[in-house]
Amino acid sequence: KNTFIYFYDQQGNCVEQDSFKVDIINGPYAGLDQMISVCEGSQVDLRNYLIQGQSGGNFIDLANSGSLNGTIFNTSGHNGKTFNFQYILNGNSFCAGDTAIIQVSIVQKLSAGLDTTLTICEDEVIDLSTLLRNYNAGGIFSDLKNTGALSTRFWDAQISSTGQYIINYETGDGITCPKDLAQITLDVPVSYTHLRAHETVLD
Repeated sequence: KNTFIYFYDQQGNCVEQDSFKVDIINGPYAGLDQMISVCEGSQVDLRNYLIQGQSGGNFIDLANSGSLNGTIFNTSGHNGKTFNFQYILNGNSFCAGDTAIIQVSIVQKLSAGLDTTLTICEDEVIDLSTLLRNYNAGGIFSDLKNTGALSTRFWDAQISSTGQYIINYETGDGITCPKDLAQITLDVPVSYTHLRAHETVLD
């Protein structure tokens, strides 16, 4: 983004003008820290678990397990263990670098947890993972109506608008882990403010 700033200096009948340009750039963003659970024997591409992070960084196995190859973590022989991987985005000549941590727990079976129903406001953004109960992290959320309101694990009711929405949360790949499914039902009613505005127009 380019921003031009102008200066004026007026004395008597003389006006002096000067300007300079300011370039505003986005710094590296590695995304949010993440905790996931996966089944032993699976090949995990850590890139799939970045939340809002920019691509182009490198993963570091903080335990030096020898099971990380590039972005792929081989979970074979690691049942019951937990590993931390650091995602590193290098800085540039203007901005410092950034890092995020993905914590991976290795289990034999995954659970999507219990179904949940919640009523939220039509201008609310909610982290769907906070609604899950008795679950293993790292599953995939899917919007059955394809409203565009779902971004990774976040639901933006401003995009979905009012109505009832069902979001599936699925764990397991059906190969090394049996699949499991839980459903989150979101009710987004019309707000009182909008109702009053509608009544005013009718009046």
